[in-house]
Amino acid sequence: MTNVEMDPPARTAGLVLAGGQGKRMGSAGPKVLMRLLGEPMLYYIYQALASVIPEEAIWTVVGHKREHVEEAFPQYAARFIHQQSQLGTGHALLCAHPHLQESGVTHCLVVNGDVPLLSNRALLELKRQGLSRQADVAFLTMRPSDPTGYGRVLRGEQGFVERIVEEKDLHPSQGHVDEVNAGIYWIDLQRTAPYLERMDQDNAQGEYYLPQLVELVAADGGRAAAVCDEEGGRELLGVNRPQELVRNEEQLRRRIVDYWLDRDVILRNPDQARIGPRAQLEPGCELTGPLEIYGASRIEAWARVDSHVLIADSAIGEEAWIRNFSHLEGAEVMRSARVGPYARLRQAAVLEPESRAGNFVEVKKAVLGPGSKANHLAYIGDASVGSGANIGAGCITCNYDGRAKHRTTIGDGAFIGSNTSLVAPLEIGARAVVGAGSTISKSVPEAFLAVARARQRNLERKVSKREKDDGNTGQTGRKDS
Repeated sequence: MTNVEMDPPARTAGLVLAGGQGKRMGSAGPKVLMRLLGEPMLYYIYQALASVIPEEAIWTVVGHKREHVEEAFPQYAARFIHQQSQLGTGHALLCAHPHLQESGVTHCLVVNGDVPLLSNRALLELKRQGLSRQADVAFLTMRPSDPTGYGRVLRGEQGFVERIVEEKDLHPSQGHVDEVNAGIYWIDLQRTAPYLERMDQDNAQGEYYLPQLVELVAADGGRAAAVCDEEGGRELLGVNRPQELVRNEEQLRRRIVDYWLDRDVILRNPDQARIGPRAQLEPGCELTGPLEIYGASRIEAWARVDSHVLIADSAIGEEAWIRNFSHLEGAEVMRSARVGPYARLRQAAVLEPESRAGNFVEVKKAVLGPGSKANHLAYIGDASVGSGANIGAGCITCNYDGRAKHRTTIGDGAFIGSNTSLVAPLEIGARAVVGAGSTISKSVPEAFLAVARARQRNLERKVSKREKDDGNTGQTGRKDS
């Protein structure tokens, strides 16, 4: 986490408003849990705030299906405040105010939970100006290219705010006003406490809104400061519809791609690369879109990831090669290992140096030792494979008996023939050989050959009249004893 400066005597808290349902998004869950590049929207808000104030000073107002938010962010749940009825942004602050005062903070940054592009730069500037101008309340503003639908900010002497006027209430005499309220506030909790009690629900929605707090302060001769973010106005736009979610995600995607290109990552077809904010890429790794990299994934130098690959919460070592159409989730691929094409590595799959999981191979909770290979059409689950072993095509570890999972251990240098079933729990010794087509249910000692096949029998069969009419004589081989 970035070092954070506190400003004595001002002790600053962050308050995230995350109680809304977001009906216009078409989601059954909380809006703040809708994902951009694999992370919930709320993740980006916490990241922006945590670079400005200490993480332990961040509070969250939750409401609709709050248990889902608590599950997604347990590290913040101790400072969750329940807003039982979602009655607007002003009501959220009213719910939080006693908790904030009791914690000993004097100032608060209030941020909506649906502004995923919010930058710490904008928050730092709001905090700096709020303190330097000794504002009772300060808020971020912007000048969008189309301000239609937004309330306008009217300034008075020394740039302080006189009113926030709804678009329909603007008078031609007020001229062209395009500065709008972005809904992110810096609040002096002590000075504004009397005004919180004066907020009302006298509006069409019957809710409490924070812009009214600004107007009450200004009307009483207090200091209401507007801090216009001229650089990143789009970063302050909230997400209220699916189109806005997609636009925000695309802007975030481009930002992350440009970041890695500037750090010597070779990224071909970058317009089709989707890289999450927690991914770590080393200079010199080579990626080709379309591809997706999410979660806490790490790709080391000189690793190669081909197109149409999905990697989530996985580690790719130096000089490893992930070939086309492979899917990795919770896996580790070590130095010079090879994966795919069309391979799937599931949770806790580990490929040690120079091992291979080839086309249509699935690995789950299993380790392929150094130099071992399963080149095609195999399932290796709940298993440990030693070094230099060979897993033939069509081999499966039968790890589930209908009630519990069991492990298979395959020793160094073992050779497992094609189309074999290894019924766990089972141990195949080092340098052992399992004949093709075998079903092995008993452990095989070191350096032994195991074959488990029924004896072949060729049986004479009756020939139908239709086959005879088609010219088949019905001649068969002799019946074996």
